[in-house]
Amino acid sequence: MNLLKNEWSKFTSYYKKHFRLMLTVYILTVIVSFFIIRYGLDESITKKWLKSLMKGLSEQGLLKDNNDFHTMLSLFLHNTLVSVFAFIGGFIPLLIFPYFSVMYNGTTMGLILAVSSLFFGSGSVWKMATLGVLPHGITEITASILSTSLGSFLSLNTTRKLFKKENKQSLKETLKMTSTTFVLVVIPLLLISAFLEAYATPLLLKWGMK
Repeated sequence: MNLLKNEWSKFTSYYKKHFRLMLTVYILTVIVSFFIIRYGLDESITKKWLKSLMKGLSEQGLLKDNNDFHTMLSLFLHNTLVSVFAFIGGFIPLLIFPYFSVMYNGTTMGLILAVSSLFFGSGSVWKMATLGVLPHGITEITASILSTSLGSFLSLNTTRKLFKKENKQSLKETLKMTSTTFVLVVIPLLLISAFLEAYATPLLLKWGMK
């Protein structure tokens, strides 16, 4: 319980502003990419993007017809790897990489919703969002945004160190603090989301998309 209180205290004191900013960027990217892909691009281009996305997921073993546990494990490892890169990208100064990561995730979500609307009708977007994304998306998107927020916070401190500006913490202290949050908060959230996506989401989609 003390660990949770400590993590919440760190969030409100250090990560909150970064989290809000990253969440705003993510939501805006989803909305903008959805409308551009859905209404501004030729259907053939959208199909090529979808094919490329599906190929990437297939190469990572996420589309294989495996048992639910294998699917859960594949999702967990994939999402964890993405989050790790978003986090350690904070070593790159000037806050560039965390923004790139969150915008990439937002564009991917916009693409999924746009394709759903294009090929299954406008009503399918709400079904896809509520049944195919929301159940596991709450924890997964939270973990993703938090990992990029940690990366943003780390990048800010790296930049201050680079330009020899005054900083409340040493880079070593910052890395230790953010790494602890990643292990205690981000990874458990990703594990929960992988479980829900592997076991609950397919059933909800099968029931709701009839």
